[in-house]
Amino acid sequence: MLLALAMLMAASATAARPMASRGLLQSFPVAPNTTGVENAGFVFGSEVGTYTLIPQDICDISSALSGNNPDFATAMDIYEQGKNVPGRNNTLRNLKAFATGALYATPLPFRLTYIDYLSELYFMDAAVEEALTLTPATTSAQASGLTGPGAAVGSVLKLSLQGLLMVNYVMHEMEGGLNKTQTGAANNTDPARGAPHNVDEAWGLYAGAGVCGSILSLVTEMSKAFGARRDSVDRTKCESLTHNAILAAFKKMYAAALASDATAFKKGRDSLASLIAVPFIQGTIKAAAEVSRRVGLKQSAVLPLAQGYGYWRAVEPLVAAVDQDAADAVTAALKAAVPKMGIPPALVGGLGTKQYLQCDGSKPALDRCLAKCPTTPKTVCGANGKTYRTRCAALCYGTTVRRSGKC
Repeated sequence: MLLALAMLMAASATAARPMASRGLLQSFPVAPNTTGVENAGFVFGSEVGTYTLIPQDICDISSALSGNNPDFATAMDIYEQGKNVPGRNNTLRNLKAFATGALYATPLPFRLTYIDYLSELYFMDAAVEEALTLTPATTSAQASGLTGPGAAVGSVLKLSLQGLLMVNYVMHEMEGGLNKTQTGAANNTDPARGAPHNVDEAWGLYAGAGVCGSILSLVTEMSKAFGARRDSVDRTKCESLTHNAILAAFKKMYAAALASDATAFKKGRDSLASLIAVPFIQGTIKAAAEVSRRVGLKQSAVLPLAQGYGYWRAVEPLVAAVDQDAADAVTAALKAAVPKMGIPPALVGGLGTKQYLQCDGSKPALDRCLAKCPTTPKTVCGANGKTYRTRCAALCYGTTVRRSGKC
């Protein structure tokens, strides 16, 4: 995937990037009140409304780069100057400030993992600058006839912001709360200023004020694609297994922060560090499968390739090659690595898993589906690597068909 993205960049790395001028703003956005407010299952104990608005900047950057006329100047303007998040003294908070801020003077453990691996102190800012050096006139995405010439660039940039910047921002707040708890800092149990406030800030970043641009939006999307969901207790909606696990970790950390229990807080932090990688692992598998499918059909794989690169760099910033065999190898490697990361395989699920009723995939519903299939066997190999009696049976089990005959 790196090789292909490098080819995308080569033609435009030296192109000048126009900058937008903001001008005088007539009004500034207002952050919502959050104290005592429930958000995606979590109840805030303090005011962190500005944090819930930060994912909207990512959403607007992605929108600026979508369609037939991607607006690179506006995207960079939002990244560098902000748009939706009020700051102090009639200013706007912006994503670049976090990516390059003074907080790097003392990098915390989670971020150090990325810094050491990538040998880049400002790896988040470097990723954004990398994507924004692409221009729509020279990308092979446009040459390949994609509907939106900025689609590949927008995908890489949005996923870089969600995966590298937002994940690190969430973990930055969690580690800040852990430090307060471990050191017994003054007012460390205060919901408004102490470690509980850090947990609130992290949740605001994770869930956002809505779904667009947030990590939660990606968690929801991938849980649906992989069948990693379950029915709610009242069976009125589907619940993401990953989101439920992340929510449980946040609640444990909040309780630990209030109790000044550093051991429990650290266990929650360590759990979250693994859980937050799940949607990016799923996204990489999904993109790899689509690359394989398109390569097999001799179609352009630029868009899923760009998406796969964006997902993968969030959990492992180096991919050596891009072709069908490489995509399969990445998938296999991830499946082998997931258990070692302490992530339950059930959270990842299986791409294309069909879910009956609301989410659960009950056996009676499966039996009804199989009863409608032809009785004459015509063996097929499913996309999940399993052999089925007929094509119909494969579809009942929630997979597409890779080829005729046994796997």
